[in-house]
Amino acid sequence: MPLFKLSHGPWELLFSGKFQEHEVELYSNPDKILMVLVFEKKLDRIEGAIIELYKVFSATGEAEAFTETLPREVILLTKHDDKQTLKFFMLGSKPSYSRWIEEDFTKETESLLKRLETSATMIKDVSKAYELELKEIAESDKEIQVAFFTQPLLTPMLATSSHGFAESGEQIIANINKGEIVLGLTRDKHKVVEPLAFFTKTMVNEGEIKDRQKVLRVLTESALLSNVTSLIFDWTGNELQIGEAGNKSAELQKYLVEIDSLGFPVKKYTPGENLNVDLNLINPEGIAKQFGVGEKNFPRILRKIIEKGKFSSIEELAEKIANEEKSEEFTDYELLKSARIVSLMGIRYPGLFGGENPIQEITKKGNQTIARASVINLSSLDNRASLLLIHSVIKGIFEDAKSKPKKNEISSMIILAEAGKAIPSEQGDIISNDIASMMSQFPENGLGFCIGSEQPIDISPQLSSDLSAKINIVSENDVGVQLKGKKVYRVLVRPELSKN
Repeated sequence: MPLFKLSHGPWELLFSGKFQEHEVELYSNPDKILMVLVFEKKLDRIEGAIIELYKVFSATGEAEAFTETLPREVILLTKHDDKQTLKFFMLGSKPSYSRWIEEDFTKETESLLKRLETSATMIKDVSKAYELELKEIAESDKEIQVAFFTQPLLTPMLATSSHGFAESGEQIIANINKGEIVLGLTRDKHKVVEPLAFFTKTMVNEGEIKDRQKVLRVLTESALLSNVTSLIFDWTGNELQIGEAGNKSAELQKYLVEIDSLGFPVKKYTPGENLNVDLNLINPEGIAKQFGVGEKNFPRILRKIIEKGKFSSIEELAEKIANEEKSEEFTDYELLKSARIVSLMGIRYPGLFGGENPIQEITKKGNQTIARASVINLSSLDNRASLLLIHSVIKGIFEDAKSKPKKNEISSMIILAEAGKAIPSEQGDIISNDIASMMSQFPENGLGFCIGSEQPIDISPQLSSDLSAKINIVSENDVGVQLKGKKVYRVLVRPELSKN
C-alpha cells in the first residue's frame, strides 16, 4: 500500500503480503526501527491499521535473566550456527489502531516513536545493572544486521505478537519523579506523594509483620525509582523477589499509580560467600561482650593488633596475636589465650569473618535510571552472627560516606525490617549501641534508613526519639503517617510493584 509521508524516514518496504487472512506490511527506516502494519479492510478499501514499532538491539550477556525481570512483552531471538550465537532483543511499542487518514496515522505513529525511544532509554539504563550490553542494531556490524534481517520468520513473528503489555516506557518514566515517595491514596481518593527527603529516618510500627514489610517494600521501591540505592537486610530470604515484577497492574491503576508492575535490579550477598564480618572494622569491646570473654585485656590486645595492619582472615589475625612479642603491658599467656579465643570464633562461625567488603559495589549508584537493590540474606545466621554482620556492613558504608564530600541528597537507604534484632531498646549491648549511633548520623552523611518494629519502645531510643517519619499500621494497608513537624494523616498504601 502507498505509505503516508512520515518523519524519521525514508521508510523502506521490507515485506508486503498476507498472513492469517490479514494484509501485512513491514517497513524499516535508516535507524533500523521496524514498523509493522496490519490492515483493516472493507471490500478493497483500507479503513485503518494496527501499528506497532520495534526497536532492535544486539544483545551480549545474560539477556534471558534480564528479560525475565521485565514487566512487559519483549521478543528475544537467538540465531546459532557452527561459528557463533547471536542474540537479538526486540522492544515493541504498545500496538495502536489508527484510521487510514494521513493526519491521524501520522500523529499516532509520531506518538509511538516517541514512546518507543523513551522506553528504549529506560531499558538500556536498567540493563547496565545486569552486566548486559544492548547495542542498537543500526550501530551493529553489517554481518549482525544481515543475520537479523534475513530471518525468514521475522514478519509473521512480529505480526502475530500477543502484545500483553499495557504501559509504555514513556508513561513509566513520566511518573517516576526523582526523590519522591509514592505512598497511595487518602480515603477520598487523593494521591499521596511526598518528597523522599521527608523519609530519611523512618520507622514503621504496629500491625502484623507482613503489613510492616509491605510498607517498607513500598518505601524501598520509591527510593529505587528515585535512583537511591537500597540495602536490604533480609532475615526471611524472601526479599530477593523484589527483582521480579508483581502481578497487580490493575490494582495499581485503582491507586492512581501509573507505573506498571516492575522488577528491580538486585544484587544478592550471602554471608561467607561474597560478604563477611570485616575484621578491620570490628568493635573489640563489643566482640568481647558478644562472646562472653571476661578478660579485660582481650579487647585491648585485639584493638592493638588490628590498628597495626589489615587482615583478610581470622586465622591471620589469630596468628598475628600469637606472634606478638610479650611486654609489660601483655604477658605471653594473655597473648596466646587471646589468639585461642579468636581461633575459636572462627571455628564457631566458619567463613563469617574475613577482610574488606565490597562497600563501593554495594552502594554503587551506576548510570541507570532505576537504582539497584543490594539484598543481604541473613536467614542462615543466628542472632549474634547477624548482628556482627549488620554492624560490619553499616560501619563500612558509614565510614565510606563520611570520607566523601557532603551532599544535600540521600544516595543510599538502609532497610531493616526487624530492627529490634539489631538495635533493641536495651542499652547494654555495645554492638547495637554502635549501630544506633552511626544510623543517627546517616542523613548528614548522605544516607537514610527505613526500619520496622512491632512497637516503638522496642527500638533504641537514640533512633526512635529522633525520626523524620513515623508510619503506624492501623489495619493491613490502612496506615497513619506522621512527618516531622506535621499533623498525622491516613493513607491506604498502594500495592507493591514487585513480587511479594
